[in-house]
Amino acid sequence: MAARWGDIKVEDVILPLKGIMVEGNPDLPVTGVSTDSREMLKGCVFFALRGDRFDGHDFAVKAMEQGASCVVINKGRRIHAPS
Repeated sequence: MAARWGDIKVEDVILPLKGIMVEGNPDLPVTGVSTDSREMLKGCVFFALRGDRFDGHDFAVKAMEQGASCVVINKGRRIHAPS
């Protein structure tokens, strides 16, 4: 049986990616996935992708402010969570 959005938690995203949770709640529900902070939906996982003309890391804080449950960044990158 496949998992449904809302049944997936932040920790379910972190574990297969071999990620590290820096701060936050591993039990927050995940409602979807986004790579565009302009279309960020509350509860989504935001993937900070880098391209030739953009760097998603520049928008990671905005995604958090808009209600992202989780932000996935590259190893070695740092962002500062909003207070």
